[in-house]
Amino acid sequence: YALVAAGLQKCLVEGGPDSVDTQKMEKLFLALA
Repeated sequence: YALVAAGLQKCLVEGGPDSVDTQKMEKLFLALA
């Protein structure tokens, strides 16, 4: 869970909110939340 949160933050910082990877991480984050 912590790794997913860290990955999501990294994607938001590096890729921006419109990044496809960010969307995937958000779905994974919500699935595990």
